[in-house]
Amino acid sequence: MDQQQKQQVTSYRRGDIIALPGGVPHWHYNNGNEEIVAISVIGTADNIVNQLDNNPRNFYLAGNPVNKFANQYERLFEHGQQQYFLRTLGQQGSCNNVFCGMGVNLTSEVFNIDPELASKLIAEDDERGHIVRVNGKFDIVTPMSNSQGENEQYPIGGDESFCTLKMKANIADPSSTDVYYPGVGGVSNVNSHNLPILELLQLSASRVVLHKDTMMLPIWNTNADSIIYVEKGDGRVQIVDHEGRSVFDSKVTEGQVLTVPRSYVASSRAQSDILEYVVFKTNGNAITYSLAGRTSVFRALPVDVITNAFQISEKDARTFKFNRVEHLLIKKND
Repeated sequence: MDQQQKQQVTSYRRGDIIALPGGVPHWHYNNGNEEIVAISVIGTADNIVNQLDNNPRNFYLAGNPVNKFANQYERLFEHGQQQYFLRTLGQQGSCNNVFCGMGVNLTSEVFNIDPELASKLIAEDDERGHIVRVNGKFDIVTPMSNSQGENEQYPIGGDESFCTLKMKANIADPSSTDVYYPGVGGVSNVNSHNLPILELLQLSASRVVLHKDTMMLPIWNTNADSIIYVEKGDGRVQIVDHEGRSVFDSKVTEGQVLTVPRSYVASSRAQSDILEYVVFKTNGNAITYSLAGRTSVFRALPVDVITNAFQISEKDARTFKFNRVEHLLIKKND
């Protein structure tokens, strides 16, 4: 097998969720005719791939992009019973890749190359950012399609038990929809059950599609915070905190980002022909509860409990408990 094949190369399309463990080198190449809008979510929870603190750190193998997470201070922090002295001074001049700290001599020795080539790798005068334009032909191994129509993924040289893990799942494919009502919308989920590597990363995602005059019933997560990215359309989102206060009730539009802490109740409705948004969650298997509908928490409560809790009649309690039969998605004023 050629050395280029000792990597995991895969194409991706709209709706793909790609899971990358911390510290794994990766690159992206746009070989299509349209621009790519990619949303990057960085998990900083205390897990197997992040054992220092809650500060994200970028690790660049090439170029001199601006390090958005560089801190300009020194500090002492604790991890377990150990104490560490961490000195973070940010960028040194215009150089911000791993070879900058190694210097010309060590880089030359490590790779058995001449100092001139080592200086090119360090690239102190490279003023390009995260995105660079490819000059000439871009010769890479092209993923082949298997019998299921999916792209084969070539293993990276090294720990094949890790590098051959499935790292991608599509969340926009209609066939992957978990909840769907014709003319209303649908909900798709990617979590540690259908993409096991998310158990390691402690992240998951949902995609919600709402047609005009439809809404997502109020829900909350008990073990995960949520980051909502509006992919398409206009809508309205309402968020209520754990103390019963309305903390957000406003219109949302394409490109907007919202954060919903765990145990905060959120609902949404479409105001344009279609509203599409993705919800990233800080748990590999987020536990979600619904306030209303077929799986509502009130469905599990006895009628007498509801009657006395709200001081309503038994008839009203049954109406309150059973009238909404849909799950998660409803048409407005049904």
